[in-house]
Amino acid sequence: MALFFYDLDGFEEYWLSILLFSILRSQYASLLRLPILQPWAFALRAIVTVFALAISSNQNREHWTRYAVQQLETLGKCQFSKTYQIPCRQGKGADYYNLAVLLQTHLSFEQLDAFLKQLEKQAGRIRPSHHIPLDMDIVAHGESLNLLQPVASRLPLPFDAVKPLSELWPECPSADVTMPYQIINQ
Repeated sequence: MALFFYDLDGFEEYWLSILLFSILRSQYASLLRLPILQPWAFALRAIVTVFALAISSNQNREHWTRYAVQQLETLGKCQFSKTYQIPCRQGKGADYYNLAVLLQTHLSFEQLDAFLKQLEKQAGRIRPSHHIPLDMDIVAHGESLNLLQPVASRLPLPFDAVKPLSELWPECPSADVTMPYQIINQ
């Protein structure tokens, strides 16, 4: 079955894309147990925000970091850092895979944060624990890369967040300490 739309201007195409996205998202969100984002949330939020995200995993690391990347790519334009293997800060858990993402999306801070927490829950994240399948945090956000503002509750940023973030965000706040690391992929 093919759908053909003729003589649509940009405004009509925009609303049609919102409608189709909301239909597909609602069907697949229930299968994946992801939060269903209401179509009007996109219509009311035409502003694109840049988010700097820190992602880490020390349980089934390759699987969960790949899963996080795939899920984030559905939300907007993404730029990813290299993946680093960095020891657990407290020395009580396995080494982590850490990477950073710059995500451009129409989602609000609250919508994105809820989405990330749902992904962590799906991965089996239990707090507090040193066995973390997936940890995803919004570290900064703004209208553009040059206007990124750190999330105050995340400061000071730890080395395992700063190292990958500094590849993508030249103005990233520096970490108080350094740690040994290994680059896993380019």
